[in-house]
Amino acid sequence: MSNTHTRRRVLGLAGSATALGLAGCLGSAAGGANGGTGADGVDSAGDGATEDASGGAASDGAAGKLGAPASEVAVSIASIPSPSIEPGIVHVEAGGTVTWVGDGQRNAVATYHPETHGDGRRIPEGAEPWSSDLLRDGSRFSVTFEREGIYDYADTVVLCGTHESFGNVGRVVVGEPDLDGAPAIERGPDELPGLAADTMAEYDERCRETLGE
Repeated sequence: MSNTHTRRRVLGLAGSATALGLAGCLGSAAGGANGGTGADGVDSAGDGATEDASGGAASDGAAGKLGAPASEVAVSIASIPSPSIEPGIVHVEAGGTVTWVGDGQRNAVATYHPETHGDGRRIPEGAEPWSSDLLRDGSRFSVTFEREGIYDYADTVVLCGTHESFGNVGRVVVGEPDLDGAPAIERGPDELPGLAADTMAEYDERCRETLGE
């Protein structure tokens, strides 16, 4: 199955599920990130990643796309009309910064790690997990990635269902990681809920095609 076909299928399913799951819910209270720390990027995440409030990160042309690591990349995260992360995969140099910019009522991001979200670790060994507070329209959360590897994360907000289960998950590739032994690749997508599994399966396929076995 081609990447384009897979992406269209995932987006189509996500749109249908979201329309049903979020109908009438956008005005209700939402849950935040599990184990959330930091406020709009103001915090420190330790050895594996550090956070700051500088904002303003932006990709330049192809830089920041998979296979073209950049020093700074911006990711838009939205909740209206449906949960979305764009781009879903970004690629930064070791020491590069990713800034999530809120483009909706409420979102939040957290690494897959027992301390922040979920039971399984999907970030490099020894890297520190991170999580944001609520990201509303225009708010920012930044993480600087010092350790090479693959970092998977989810939108942890709950609105009549989790944004994660609607497929709102993302991946940060740092440096030129070896896919062999990467926790995010080794764990596979099957443990993830709902459409998150389909989205991560697509990310795995794209990483294998671009970064090699």
